[in-house]
Amino acid sequence: SGFNDTLTGDTRSYRFPAGVYCSEPTVNPAPDGGDAYLVTIAIDTNLDRSYAAVFDCAGLEAGPLATVGLPERVSSGTHAFWATPAALPGW
Repeated sequence: SGFNDTLTGDTRSYRFPAGVYCSEPTVNPAPDGGDAYLVTIAIDTNLDRSYAAVFDCAGLEAGPLATVGLPERVSSGTHAFWATPAALPGW
């Protein structure tokens, strides 16, 4: 998982263990205006489970800050969705 800052050219990445794959990550602004967070869904084929992984973009290489187990394994074909809050009425 990783990102490339199109303004600075900075590239950061994290390599999941063998057999763990992730969906497209989303970059989410920090509520305090600091560095952003990267969130992805990880599919662990070794343990037949999935989890959301949250990374600090400033320290992506250190690994997830937190993981949240999901009740079912997510399909590897799951994709991220980018939209402004205005595009999602009722959410």
